[in-house]
Amino acid sequence: MNEDDLKDNPPFDAETQAALDEEQNESTAIQYSNYTGHSQKPTPEQVYYDGNFYYWLWDISSTLDQSEGTTWLTYNAGTRYNPNGFNDTPTGENRTGPQAVTTPPGTLVGEELLDIKQIDTAYNLLDGWNPGETFEERIALYEDVAPFFFDPVVDEEGNVDYPGMELLFDVVVNGTTLQPNDPRLMAIKAPYTNEKIEYLNALGKSGYTISGKPNQKLLALRTTRASQLDTAITGLGLNPNDYKNKNPETYASFLNTAVQGDISAGLLKNFIGYVEGIDGYEISNEDILYPLFSSVADRLSVDSSGLDLSDYIFNNKAQARGTEILGAGVYNDLGDSEKKNIATLFATEGKESVDEYLQNIFDSNPLFEKYAGKGLNYQKIAGPYVKLYASIFGDNPDETSLDFLEEFNNDFQDAGKNFRQKAYDSNNKFFSYNIASEMSKSLGGPVVRSM
Repeated sequence: MNEDDLKDNPPFDAETQAALDEEQNESTAIQYSNYTGHSQKPTPEQVYYDGNFYYWLWDISSTLDQSEGTTWLTYNAGTRYNPNGFNDTPTGENRTGPQAVTTPPGTLVGEELLDIKQIDTAYNLLDGWNPGETFEERIALYEDVAPFFFDPVVDEEGNVDYPGMELLFDVVVNGTTLQPNDPRLMAIKAPYTNEKIEYLNALGKSGYTISGKPNQKLLALRTTRASQLDTAITGLGLNPNDYKNKNPETYASFLNTAVQGDISAGLLKNFIGYVEGIDGYEISNEDILYPLFSSVADRLSVDSSGLDLSDYIFNNKAQARGTEILGAGVYNDLGDSEKKNIATLFATEGKESVDEYLQNIFDSNPLFEKYAGKGLNYQKIAGPYVKLYASIFGDNPDETSLDFLEEFNNDFQDAGKNFRQKAYDSNNKFFSYNIASEMSKSLGGPVVRSM
């Protein structure tokens, strides 16, 4: 890297650079000209400079069901940044970082907690990868059991912040223990019980499993809540063992509710009496407990505790991991018995065994022959081909389609030629107009291809 390269591809646009030059003298100017300290890290989608640090940003809006560009996962990348300092992808494609901006492109989440060094080396050299993907499962869980973490807070000037999400990432990344008086919980006015805090702390940094095995803190909490549930059932004049044997699904739902802390231990008896319609436990629509009891009762059939090692939970886990390693197309084509074997492996031996099993399938699949034995998987290789396809067809590919998957064994140039031929043969409008536009420029007049 030399100064001429930087002149051709500066890290800032001209207006931003001029503003920085005016504000900073030579003694305080940021030195980035030959910096390659983060050359292996995945390519950021945006880079924001606040005058002190560069922050690498990835859009997580879709995970939060927001409009594109609303919320960005934010990693501190230090005081230097070089958009030309990235090593090539595992498939040999050039990587260039975005130019830095001095205005945040949206709401930033994690800037005080996340450091670029925390991104696992397994994601080195990736282009088109988003670290938000590693949090998707946990975000989905919290959206279910503690949706208040995602409540926005708007100040008097109309600025939007998400202190609950800051707290969530503090828990997930740093293993911070939640405290009921945490100012971030207070800021979002979180409607939590002490039992809910105990549940979230039991989930902790690892979630349902630790190294592929059930989280022992959650199992211990479940035992405690089962005892409290039996006490509540006894208080209603019922035998808890008889009730459990006669109503196993309802009992399990009550236990999951107790484990998650949706209903405090002190209200369990009243809640069960309300759900079962026992005399003396009816509540009217005007009762202060009605909104809580009715909303939780509506969700009783939803199992979110993750502790029963149920087919539902591990089928979902197996499908999610299988899609990451094999891609949706290859995983969907597996037989039902093999999918069941993978789910069973997840439940009995954990994620590492599942990854090994799926990696063997990936390495032996003819569609991925080019990448076999290199520790790669679908998630790591698909991004450039998806982008290439979209640039030609104007839309993302069907990633289950054999027409798309069969190009993975071709180099990038040949894949591009084949995509363009398919776009031409299918009379793709986006491709046709792009070709016509290029011909217009070269021939000096309008060119219209019959559609």
